[in-house]
Amino acid sequence: ERAVDHFIDTYLNLQEKRITVYENRDDTYRYPYLVGDLSINGTPLKNYTIIYPRGAKSNDLLTYYTAVALSDYLITNAGISLKMQADTSTEKEYEILIGKTNRAASKISTVSSTEKFYLHLDGNKLVMLGQSYMVAGAAGELLNQHFATKGTNVDIDATTIPTSPTPKTHVFQKATSAILLIGDGMGRNHIDYTLSANMLGSFVAYDLPNQTTCTTVSQSVIDGKKQYTDSAAAATALATGYKTYNGYVGLDANKTERLNLRELAFGSGARTAVITTDKLTGATPAGFLCHYTDRTDTAKLQSQIDTLVENGEVDFAYGTNTELITPSREGLNLLSAGGSDFFAMIEEAHIDKKAHYANSQGVWDSVVRYNEICAYAICFVMLHPHAALIITADHETGGLVKKADGSYTFENFSYTEDDGDDYYQHTSAETPVFALGYGTDELTERTVDNTDIAKFIAAIYGDNSFGN
Repeated sequence: ERAVDHFIDTYLNLQEKRITVYENRDDTYRYPYLVGDLSINGTPLKNYTIIYPRGAKSNDLLTYYTAVALSDYLITNAGISLKMQADTSTEKEYEILIGKTNRAASKISTVSSTEKFYLHLDGNKLVMLGQSYMVAGAAGELLNQHFATKGTNVDIDATTIPTSPTPKTHVFQKATSAILLIGDGMGRNHIDYTLSANMLGSFVAYDLPNQTTCTTVSQSVIDGKKQYTDSAAAATALATGYKTYNGYVGLDANKTERLNLRELAFGSGARTAVITTDKLTGATPAGFLCHYTDRTDTAKLQSQIDTLVENGEVDFAYGTNTELITPSREGLNLLSAGGSDFFAMIEEAHIDKKAHYANSQGVWDSVVRYNEICAYAICFVMLHPHAALIITADHETGGLVKKADGSYTFENFSYTEDDGDDYYQHTSAETPVFALGYGTDELTERTVDNTDIAKFIAAIYGDNSFGN
């Protein structure tokens, strides 16, 4: 028997947690499985256990989340639920070895190139190896080459997996889907600050091949009315490709409603999601959901969101004040189920919130949380070669500066009489951009503006004249 229907379980589980899940243009929340029963040289895949190295969850997120993303993909698209265990577990006959486990089959020479991976069988062990995110390339090869769909629910027996370790190159395909990750308030300085405090072993996006910086000034800054952009104007630029005034969401500087990426993707037939550690009426998610002149009018924004829900125009909307990885996994897999095209905006909001009050521990914790979803999204995209990933921020908060002695200090200080607390403002510092997927090298060949990111993603959904 197949695994119980994953989507029913997911739906009910989310409802119990009071998470909002919306299904677009469909009377059901079930989707046909992309593939049928899977096997390797006649052995059912369900006999295998996924094995990852001990400590990978702490020290090698890209290897760990390759295992997680592979597991999620198989549940979502084949109804096959595999156990995931560290290599400290008792060795089984059939194992999928991800990364440098302690199993003998994993102990071969490391792939010398950062752009190559190994995928091969060693007896009953399926071995996946690669430097950094390229280990996920091996998982992508398994799914998209050896288990490539031959029709909905058609069974597949993989009989051509190599039996010797031969380096292979991962190839992305023309993008039809996109994920936009936004670290609210995050400059490169916040990342390096967290690394310097030994809160992170590495920031996974630093390993990506396509990187640049992004300008973020709003129309308020351009006109000399404000010194810095706010999250509403910055989110609107990222969502619509138009500069606007601070406080506006989904409107240009003339108060004209502008199509946002979520609306564009929905109109093209893609499934869409907005996921955040803020409320859904927060400025950044509102930039992808609403059109209004006042980011603080939460009643008006909530009304617009409710209308979207009633009209079935958003598939997955999630606002939380806690962890980000669980809803992001659930949302991305729900959107991509059955090979569907999709668009997702995922925001870590608390880098900004903590930087406003020079809360170092809070900044570190938020960057760590953002790093985790970055790791999962990178591995997810390696398994979905038609997807492009953009990792960035809307602006920098706090004027965080590294001093000569190596320590950091927040310098863009303002005193607010309302609550008497020290308060640190946004700055106009450039924000980092990291990208992965088809064509993203073109985006990162130069310093970009936040509106350029919107235009790049819009072209994925067929609009080459998006934005201003």
